[in-house]
Amino acid sequence: MGSLAIRNEAFRQTLRYTLQSAALFVVFSAVIQNRGVVAKLLSSKIMRQIGLYSYTFYLVHYTFIVLIQHLQPGISRPLLIASAFPPTLAYCWVMYGLVERPCARLRRRLVDGGGQPLEPTLDERENSVVPLGPLLKRA
Repeated sequence: MGSLAIRNEAFRQTLRYTLQSAALFVVFSAVIQNRGVVAKLLSSKIMRQIGLYSYTFYLVHYTFIVLIQHLQPGISRPLLIASAFPPTLAYCWVMYGLVERPCARLRRRLVDGGGQPLEPTLDERENSVVPLGPLLKRA
């Protein structure tokens, strides 16, 4: 929190993010190691599903915010966020099903040399990591 008090613009655009990330790493590591309520919430099925959508969400959320601001000028920030979240999440769900999963299957099939591709999973017991062996052999 102390990094927010420093007003130097160069610091704010560079080192501040590094320090905040390092601090959050410590906090998240402690939460993950502890199997308390927060850890259970973060590892819930819905949070893992949102995690699968996170990159698409990152890419498109601002578009939905601008669209809603255009359709509803003067909308309050809390209402704007509440209004933008459902359509952004719906878009991410569609993109995951129509683009990301098929592309992941294709990538795995190409990397695995035509074998059975690994499917992205929400099951913690399954391993969905692609082996690097075939990639290293080609290089």
